[in-house]
Amino acid sequence: MTLLAGPNYFAQLIGAEGQNMPEASLVPQGGTATFRTGAAAGFLFPTIVTLSTINKDVPWATFQLVAWDNSSGLYPTWAEAFPAWQELKIAAGKSLVFNVDSIGGDVNTPPFLTGLTSFNIYFIPEPGSFALLGLGAAALLIFRRRK
Repeated sequence: MTLLAGPNYFAQLIGAEGQNMPEASLVPQGGTATFRTGAAAGFLFPTIVTLSTINKDVPWATFQLVAWDNSSGLYPTWAEAFPAWQELKIAAGKSLVFNVDSIGGDVNTPPFLTGLTSFNIYFIPEPGSFALLGLGAAALLIFRRRK
């Protein structure tokens, strides 16, 4: 397994106010981060994220960490990278959605996010690939029954 490393791989925290919000409602929060190299490959440089659409001191917020290959330099944010991922132009990935309580602000201390589950980046196979795979499997079954 190759770990993400270097300035060509970006990550960004996306989120929404509230607990268990749908993934489609999560929007980018703050800027992007890059991955470390060497023995620390696969880990992000420590980053302070200023939440752009989530109010201070809310009881709950829903988040997801996303990562993508920006070696082309064309996708500096998740808003630009996500459509490119769906069009099979770049590899990307995302963590499971998770909730954080007592978001920081004037009353609460900002949370320190650690222990996020590891995930991989990959190309999304286009639907045509699945259709072709299904036709191939069906053909194998038909020819096998004829014998």
